[in-house]
Amino acid sequence: MSAFMGYDAWINSRFGVIMTNMNNIFGNNFLHGKTILELGAGHGDFGYKFYELGMDVTCIEGRPENLEILNQKYPFFTSKLGDMDKELIEKHYNVILTVLKIVIYLF
Repeated sequence: MSAFMGYDAWINSRFGVIMTNMNNIFGNNFLHGKTILELGAGHGDFGYKFYELGMDVTCIEGRPENLEILNQKYPFFTSKLGDMDKELIEKHYNVILTVLKIVIYLF
């Protein structure tokens, strides 16, 4: 079993894999100007990678302590405390990101 590479390295590695695949499918700058909803956003660090691409980021986080940190680090995100087992998403997003996968809506 290998040692954990560290939080920043993990985020950069995961983001790199996602962006390599996205760029191969859709081309560079496809995400610029689009909306993303991150479910289970934690401290918002992964969402910030998409913000740097020019995306409008919305975060839903289930833990109040994580949401407090997220709001301090990234006050320009739209964020809220939520439980996606009990709530519906009322707005359209181009991309929905969860811990396990990314879903792209082209419409």
